[in-house]
Amino acid sequence: MNIMNKYIKVILLIFLFTTMILGSSLIISAQESITIKFSMSNPLEPILSHESALATVFKQVMETNTNGRINVELYPSNVLGSGDEQWNMVKRGTIEMAISGTGILAQFYPLASVLNLPYLFSSHTVASKVMQGDFGKEFSHDVFEKTGVRIIAYPFEGFYLTTNSVRPIHTPEDLKGLRIRSMSVPIHLRTFEALGAKSTTVAWEELYGALQTGVVDGEHNALTGIIAGKLYEVQKYLTFTNHFYGILLWIVNDEWLNSLSDSDKNIFWDAVGIAMTASIGATRIVEATEEGLPFLKKQGMEMYAPTPEEMEKFRALAIPEGEKFIQEELGEEGMEWLNKLKDAVNIAEEEVKHGDFW
Repeated sequence: MNIMNKYIKVILLIFLFTTMILGSSLIISAQESITIKFSMSNPLEPILSHESALATVFKQVMETNTNGRINVELYPSNVLGSGDEQWNMVKRGTIEMAISGTGILAQFYPLASVLNLPYLFSSHTVASKVMQGDFGKEFSHDVFEKTGVRIIAYPFEGFYLTTNSVRPIHTPEDLKGLRIRSMSVPIHLRTFEALGAKSTTVAWEELYGALQTGVVDGEHNALTGIIAGKLYEVQKYLTFTNHFYGILLWIVNDEWLNSLSDSDKNIFWDAVGIAMTASIGATRIVEATEEGLPFLKKQGMEMYAPTPEEMEKFRALAIPEGEKFIQEELGEEGMEWLNKLKDAVNIAEEEVKHGDFW
C-alpha cells in the first residue's frame, strides 16, 4: 500500500509539474505573441516609395527574426485616417506606430517649423548627419517631453521640386500669380507667398483632382512623391528649386515600446536601422535610375534646373522670410532651436568636407 501511495504521489507530482510547464508555456506564448499596427500615407509600392520600402523591410525583418511571433500589419494610403488622426492613435496606443510629417507635428508641437527653414540642407549626407545625430536626438526628446509621442527615426523624402501646368519656372518672377498647393505647414505657405505665388492648402488625397481641374496650378514635392502620386499626369513643368528638404517622422507609442522585452527591443532596433537604410536607398535608386527623372521625361514633363544666379534669387527671398516666420511665430524658443540647428548643419558641412560621411 505504501508503495502504491508513493507511485500515486509520483504520478501526481509529474502531472502537476507537466501542467505547470504547459501552463507557463501558454502564458509565455501569449505574452510574446505581438501585433504591430503600422500606418503610413503612401501606397504599398516599395520600389517607388521610400516610405513603403521602409515599412516593407521593417515588417520582413521583424517577422523573420521572431519566426512570425511578432506580426506587423501595414496600413498604407491613410486608410486609418488623416495624419493628425494617426498621430492621436499612436499617442493613445490604438496603433503602435506611423510615419508622420512635420506639418502634422507642427499642430501638436509648433517648434517643428524650424525643420522647414528654406534651403537649410545642402545635401542628403548633411541632412542625415544632423537629424540622425545629436541634434535629432535632442529634438526627439523635446517632442516626447511636450507631446508624449516618441520619434525613433527621421526618414527622408529628399529635396522638394516645384511643378505646375502653366509655364516654366526659372526665377521667382515666374511664380507670380500661380496658385501653388502646399501642405498645412505655415512656413511653406509663407515661403511661396514671399516668392510671389498664391499659396494654398490642399489635402494630399485631394491634390490630384485639384491639379486636374485647375483648382490649383502647381505644387511642390519630393521626386518620389510626384511619382507615387502620379502628379506627372496633371503637371507639365518641373523646376529643381530644391527649396525644402522633406523630413518625415517615424513615431511610436512609448508605453508599447517600453513593454517589449530586452531581446525584442534588440530585434526592434535592428529592424529600424535596416529599414532606414532601405528607405534611403529606395529614394536614391528612384532618383538615379529610369524610374525617376527619365520616367517623368517620358511622361512629357519639361524640366529645368536654375542657374546659380537664378537659385540665389529664390534663396534671397525665401530664407529671410523663413527666419522671420520663426521669430514672429515661435519667439525666443524657436530662435534657440533654429540656432542649434544651424550650428549642427555647419558642423556637418565641415565633417563632410573632410570625408566624414557617417
